[in-house]
Parts: sequence; C-alpha cells; structure tokens
Amino acid sequence: MSLANGPPQLPYPKLPFSSTVRLSYSSYFRNLADLLRVAWPALLLVTAVAGLTKWQQGPEAFGDFTAPPSFWAVSAWLRALLLIDTTLTIVVAVSIAVTWHRLIILKEPPSLIGRNVATINFWRYVVISLVLGALGLVPVMWSLLPIGYILPASLIANMNIHSENTLLVLTLGLLVAYCVSAVIIARLCLLLPASAVGRGRWPIREAWERTRGNVWRLFWGLVFTTLPLHLAAKFTFGRLVGYPIFARNAGADLEENLAADLILTMIGSDVLVAVVDLLILPISIGFLSYAYQHFFEHRPAQPT
Repeated sequence: MSLANGPPQLPYPKLPFSSTVRLSYSSYFRNLADLLRVAWPALLLVTAVAGLTKWQQGPEAFGDFTAPPSFWAVSAWLRALLLIDTTLTIVVAVSIAVTWHRLIILKEPPSLIGRNVATINFWRYVVISLVLGALGLVPVMWSLLPIGYILPASLIANMNIHSENTLLVLTLGLLVAYCVSAVIIARLCLLLPASAVGRGRWPIREAWERTRGNVWRLFWGLVFTTLPLHLAAKFTFGRLVGYPIFARNAGADLEENLAADLILTMIGSDVLVAVVDLLILPISIGFLSYAYQHFFEHRPAQPT
C-alpha cells in the first residue's frame, strides 16, 4: 500500500482510505487461524457467561417488554451477573485489541488472550479508551442541557408550531454534538495503537496535528471495518435463531407464546452477535494500526 500525496498545505499526506480498509480485512483473514488459536478459551468463557446472564435477564429483566426495569430494579444476583458479563467482555476486547495492534505494528506473535492483562500496555489502553469516551460524550452532554428547560414547555403547548420548532432545534443540536464527538474521536483515535505498543508518551498533540484533513477517512474507515460483518451477523443469527422458533409456534396461541419466543430469540442471537463482535474486532483494530503506521512511522504499511 503506497502513501497518497495530499494537498501542499497538509503537514502529512492523506491516509489512502480504500487500500487501508482492504489491508485491514486481508490481514485479518490471513491471521484468523492464529486469532482463533489464542482467543478460543476467552471466547468460550464469554459465551458461557453471556449465555447465563441473558438466560437470567430474559425472564426477570425483560418480562415486561413495555416497561423493562432499570439496572437497580432487578435482583442482586442479576446485577452481579451483568457486571461480571460486562467486565469480562471489556477485558477480552481490550486484550484482543492490544494483541492485534502489537501483531500489526511490532510483528509480535500473538499470545493467549488475557495474558496481557497484567501489562502496562493493557492498562494504558483502558485509560485512553475511557478518556476518548469521556471526550466524545462532552459535546453530547452539553447539547442535552437545554432539554430540561425547553422540552417540558413545548410539550405543554400540545405540539404546536412552537413545540415542533423547538424539537427540531434540539434534534439538530444533538446531531451537531454527535458530529463534534465523531471528529474528536477520529482525530485522537491513534492514541490507542500508540498506547498498545508503548511508544513513549501519549502523543495527544501529535495525533491531533497529524490527522488534520483526515477526519472522515478515519471515521468512515472505522465504520467500514466495524459495521458490515456486525450487521451481517446480527441479521443472520436473528434469522437462524428466530425463524425456527416462530415457525414451530405458528399454529399455537400467539399471545401465549410470543413473550417466551422473543426472550429465547434475544438470548440466542444476542450471545452469538456479542461473540462475533469480539471475533471481528481485529479488523477495525488493524485499520487503526495501519493508520498509526501511516501518520507516525512515515512508511508504507506492509501486510502482516
């Protein structure tokens, strides 16, 4: 993959979008066997814990589909399971991400997923992820502040012209806030591979400067390396799990079986999609790794 030349005013050449995305996918499938070899115990554990959590969550937390209870309204046992499930998923995801960054950038052979939890690179990655998430939430939170003052008055007006205009302004404000968040995360996302490979101090200023003019390349690169397989998995597993259940009960009393069918569908499809999301995570991680090489190492990225 060759570096593309950008406009003269840019300090760094623009990221070659299509070739970086293609390279992210090709590297993923080329190293998929190694990923499965080091990740299968962690993925099996995630599957078991997520399945148990969804099984308990189904009848208790989703018994009433019109008004599901909040986190604190469910039992202590279910809250503990939810926390364990969430924590385990995050740990496995970060471990996979750090492992894949180091494979792409440092050519380091992958080790068993979870072994790098005790390393400083793992916890750097966690901190940077939290910081990026917080920075991304700031514009959204600011855009939501007026809602508490404007929205109740507009609703009292029975959705007249004034209330419709108010809702439109609030919606546009929220959309702008999401765009600002996307820009911030896209400009600073290269801090993630930098923290994974331990290349000195976190280059916050450098990341902001070097990605100038490449915001939408980075944003759409992450979209194209994340959503396609995720949506395919969600659609496929939803059809495979849901269709036989509804077909089996097609002649039965719909009111009697609908709630149970929906719960079983959620349990099966949600667990499978969660595991697939972890399995395809290295595609977007590879994209960030090659973008990091492009902007920070000033050399064409080579297939790994």
